[in-house]
Amino acid sequence: MVISENIEVISFDAGGTLLNPYPSVGDIYAMVAGSRHNQAPLPSILNQRFGEIWRQSGGFDFSMSSWREVVNFCFQPTHPDGVDDDLFDNLYRAFASIDHWRLFPDVELALELLRQNGYRLVIASNWDERLKSLIAGFGLDYHFDAVMVSVELGFTKPDTRFFDSLAQRMRTNPARILHVGDCPTRDLEAARQAGMSSVLIDRNGDGLEGNRIGSLLDLCDFSRVPGLQMEANDAPLD
Repeated sequence: MVISENIEVISFDAGGTLLNPYPSVGDIYAMVAGSRHNQAPLPSILNQRFGEIWRQSGGFDFSMSSWREVVNFCFQPTHPDGVDDDLFDNLYRAFASIDHWRLFPDVELALELLRQNGYRLVIASNWDERLKSLIAGFGLDYHFDAVMVSVELGFTKPDTRFFDSLAQRMRTNPARILHVGDCPTRDLEAARQAGMSSVLIDRNGDGLEGNRIGSLLDLCDFSRVPGLQMEANDAPLD
């Protein structure tokens, strides 16, 4: 993908774009419950219920109280009156640990190359305060000029005020920002509505096609990386 010459900032969604829960939300819920001697539904049931409530979470604001509603819904088969404070607190803290997340394999190299390509990078995601510690825990924080989360901004994507806040934070015109995310509505269309360029990452798709990429490396211009260019120029001729 050729990035427009006017782009100076690239912003990234986090979940589904940079990292994902590992091995799954349901597995983590079940593991934490077991460690607290709590009965829990099977991981497959927890994943099913999590997916169900997540699809209905149009007004989800990523606050702790909203997360508690999600947890109570997931555990309803074994905890009809809701989980207790101890279990919820441990579930909440579990997702602040990098032990329960995995970066996609293209992330670290792509961020390094995009930095070398001269772009300013920022994370702009629907998330809570735990994201910043995760990014630091993975050792990625030095790549980013800012990590912006919806809980702190007071707006969640697809609200255009979320993207307005992004442009203000980066002190640039929205037209100079390319937003990358995995959701057609909250990322691709919402960023466009705010006057930004946008691209959808779909690692299960066919790769480059319109505003769709299959890897973050598709954003990188390898010819603008001096070290790689030098190696190519120094290669012996047959």
